Amino acid sequence: MKKISFSFLIIIIVILIGCEKDTIKEPHWISLNPGTKANLVDVFFPTSNLGYVLTDSNSILKTTNGGKIWKSLPIESSTDVSSIFFPSETVGYAIDNNLTILKTTNGSNSWKIVFGGIKHYSLNSIFFMNSDIGYIVGGKETSNDGIILKTTDGGITWKDLSNKIKSARLYSVYFTDENTGYIVGDSGIIFKTINGGDSWIKLNSGTNDRLTTVFFISQNTGYVAGSNNVGDDGKILKTVNGGNTWTVINSGTRSINSLFFPSANIGYALSYDANLKGFILKTEDGGLMWSVISLDSFPGFLSSLFFTGVNTGYVVGEDGTMIKWGEEN
Repeated sequence: MKKISFSFLIIIIVILIGCEKDTIKEPHWISLNPGTKANLVDVFFPTSNLGYVLTDSNSILKTTNGGKIWKSLPIESSTDVSSIFFPSETVGYAIDNNLTILKTTNGSNSWKIVFGGIKHYSLNSIFFMNSDIGYIVGGKETSNDGIILKTTDGGITWKDLSNKIKSARLYSVYFTDENTGYIVGDSGIIFKTINGGDSWIKLNSGTNDRLTTVFFISQNTGYVAGSNNVGDDGKILKTVNGGNTWTVINSGTRSINSLFFPSANIGYALSYDANLKGFILKTEDGGLMWSVISLDSFPGFLSSLFFTGVNTGYVVGEDGTMIKWGEEN
């Protein structure tokens, strides 16, 4: 009897362990249905479940349940809207290719123009520290002049900071606090401010390539990326001292057009091959080494990514491509 009871106990334990393993859900890449075949341009999640995706058909997709269901909302603009940023659940900003800035205060149900539009200028990147303080960068289409705009009153007024620097076209902006920020652009340009944009310091990037994206994970550690679009020369630059020096990392890809680090060591980047077919790069050692994630669900160019945590992220691109890193929806 004792032997039978002991054996029976072992069997029960094995079954329980097996059941426990089956219930553990590991994150993986999941294709989502946005309900459209329009090109998806930008993605932003102000909370873990609430997210917005910008399309090239002047509409915004909104989810309140982590991507299970998406609702299409119109955004009126004379030209294509290029980027969005939501500093809160209801307050958001959008920019277009005609130097127009739009704002919503009701979760994208309606938008109003708060600045614009000036012809022959395109806006490329937007960053807000909170609902009131924000920065936008871009460039003049007929020359290499860059443009920097700042608001401190939620978009009611905008201050042109472009005369603070003489630079080429600017593509991305990121602030680590209300005073410290970085902008990047053509010809390897990186500028840093420590006084909220009143003055800018030109940093030595060590490259003449076009730099298109910047992301900081702390006050001192950050990444910049771009490419000269010649061969597999997409560069990722890393600093650990607030931009004083940069380490150049060759990604082995054609170009890097978007970066996001959900933690100090884990980061993702978007790239593409000579046929503009997109793929994802991932690092697990703080950017020193990158591996390629290539999925059949990528029909073309991938434009933007956003992570709400290490185990949850979103990637969007051409023809309604939308994938999620996470558990099954």
